[in-house]
Amino acid sequence: MRYQTWLITGTSSGFGLCLAKELLSRGYQVVATARRPDVLSELTELYGNQVCVAKLDVCSKVDIEAAVLAGVERFGSIDAVVNNAGFGVFGGIEEVSIDEARRQFETNFFGALNVIHAVVDGMRVRRHGLIMNISSIAGFSSFPGSGIYGASKFALEAVSESLSKELKMLGVRTIIVEPGAFRTDFLGSNFTAHQTQLDDYRESVGEVLDYFAQLQADGDPLKAAKAMVDVAEQDDPPMRLLLGDDAWHFAMEKMESLRTDFERTKDVTLSMKFD
Repeated sequence: MRYQTWLITGTSSGFGLCLAKELLSRGYQVVATARRPDVLSELTELYGNQVCVAKLDVCSKVDIEAAVLAGVERFGSIDAVVNNAGFGVFGGIEEVSIDEARRQFETNFFGALNVIHAVVDGMRVRRHGLIMNISSIAGFSSFPGSGIYGASKFALEAVSESLSKELKMLGVRTIIVEPGAFRTDFLGSNFTAHQTQLDDYRESVGEVLDYFAQLQADGDPLKAAKAMVDVAEQDDPPMRLLLGDDAWHFAMEKMESLRTDFERTKDVTLSMKFD
């Protein structure tokens, strides 16, 4: 196996739980983490010593260090880490408070960064490892009402791109996963629609929030988990993995928009040298 032992954050539901089950079914070892580790009893009952359950709130460095240590003591090393834990705050930029924005970044960005810091030195020394960061299509193409959530994912993607270029030559791979809408708990308890909705944003932010409220996501998280592991097992995996037809659509639309904007100002862009 290319990466024998995986540590996954946010394993209690959704992508995290599906990914843990997929890996365990293939014979990998998994450090499954959650803020309430008792909810992971099913994994230990099914897979026994193949899984190590640990308490982990990504906003706690103490929890992160303890979970990594538990995994190393049980399995010898952490070969792959999946930053999956996160939630979404949605609303207009003007509507979301600075405190809410900070809380969003503490989990989605700084939480993931702290986990990376806790495992990357061992991977670098061994010249072997994988960092898989679960972003979102909103981390590539932002929508009305998703600016703060998207910003936390844009930031995670920037770090991931740098990591890929810094670590690839040292034997450590980085994969950014950009899902669209999947049938997970993200649009349930992990989704916060800001209640202060200004009338001026009714046709922009409001329509997007209404869409999310009524969305019946048809993405299968089990298929997503299988795709993530399949890509991770490749000899030369891509840095980005889009998941879902909606993710594909929005990504292609964003790239066309970029090309159009850049072409419109090409002459200006190339005219910046001293005469």
